[in-house]
Amino acid sequence: MKRILKSGDVCMGTCGDTTGLYDSDGNSLHVGDLVAVWTQDVKNRGWNDEPAYVVKEQGGKPFIMGLKATHLVREHILNGDVSNEEHYDTVLDTYRCNTDLTCQSKDTTWSVIRIKTFDQAADEEIWGGVRPVSEDSETDLEDGITVCCGYDFGMDQFDDAIRFCPKCGRRIRKQGNAFWEK
Repeated sequence: MKRILKSGDVCMGTCGDTTGLYDSDGNSLHVGDLVAVWTQDVKNRGWNDEPAYVVKEQGGKPFIMGLKATHLVREHILNGDVSNEEHYDTVLDTYRCNTDLTCQSKDTTWSVIRIKTFDQAADEEIWGGVRPVSEDSETDLEDGITVCCGYDFGMDQFDDAIRFCPKCGRRIRKQGNAFWEK
């Protein structure tokens, strides 16, 4: 079953989609990868408190949560030395604040290291308000029939205490006068 990233009810991308981004070790990043982000400035402050997800909103460019407004700095490496786009064996990405005065420092650089791939992150593993979920983990009821499987509860047999589809186990979304909590 396909998994998506969600922030609240907003879809932040489909796990496993390619992004064209790399971490600071040269690993290719996909939507749903969990990365550690830290600054390498004069004080060398070290790791941030929370990891972040790689996301790609529909119709948008891929980015790392918390680094959307930064500038990507890409280096092509061949045999350990800086090279060009035509001859390389590794791509290393870092992120740099622009020279706008509203930024902390024009010298601030963020490094990114992948700590979990999209398929290693657990369902509902929340970081920064974003979590991977099974795309079809919830369903709706229309006239007492589940949208997912077409299970018919019958006109008078549906009870608000029922929270899951009897056929597939998907959670039935709260509707109208249903009293259960999410």
